[in-house]
Amino acid sequence: MNPELEQLIRAALVDGVIEDSERQVIRRKAEKLGEDPDEVEMILNAELQKLQQRNAMSKTRTCPNCGQTYPAGVAVCPHCGYEFLHTKANKTSEQFAAGVQKIYDETDMSIVEANQRLISYIENFPIPSNKEDLIEFVTTMGARKNSDDSNLAKAYRNKLKETINKINALFPEDAAIQTLAQHYQEEDRKDLKKEQSEKNRAAMISLFKSFLQSLTKLAILALILYLIYQLFILLFF
Repeated sequence: MNPELEQLIRAALVDGVIEDSERQVIRRKAEKLGEDPDEVEMILNAELQKLQQRNAMSKTRTCPNCGQTYPAGVAVCPHCGYEFLHTKANKTSEQFAAGVQKIYDETDMSIVEANQRLISYIENFPIPSNKEDLIEFVTTMGARKNSDDSNLAKAYRNKLKETINKINALFPEDAAIQTLAQHYQEEDRKDLKKEQSEKNRAAMISLFKSFLQSLTKLAILALILYLIYQLFILLFF
């Protein structure tokens, strides 16, 4: 997509709402720059949905005991009664989310550049050491590891693995946090198995297509030889 158009989309998304007038401006700009307006609007809607999801995630948390979401800042899970120790002190995930939002708020970058910066941010973000922050952080990484962008998903998944390794090193005998770590380890194994299955399926489809192409070429060659043979019969017999 044209960088000027990407910058215009980012500017329109700053307040989290796309007005009809803004859509019209973006469509006109797309036409002027030779882009497909309908395709640009699809991208715009997708980016708006991602922004709304990020905003929703920043206002809620996931309970490490029952897995239900709850409003950020509460001290006790309203679903199962799990008590969040030192809730106000758990700042690591909030700092991480703020850093992610800051990257996306910068309007002078393309989507590709923003994702590259975000990957670097994820890779270099320090993993907390206290139990409460680790619970919050591993839950955050677990929720983000299924990003639509494959490179971002890989970065989140790697960070999740690092976090689980730190949990295992610091709290090997803590049943509660180990249960949480094992839950995400099992999810990761399922994700990897699914990815491998999809890769195998794609490889089989590619192989089958190559086989069909080769078969088609052989059929054409056989037809040509047959026509040459028939012509030869007509001319000499």
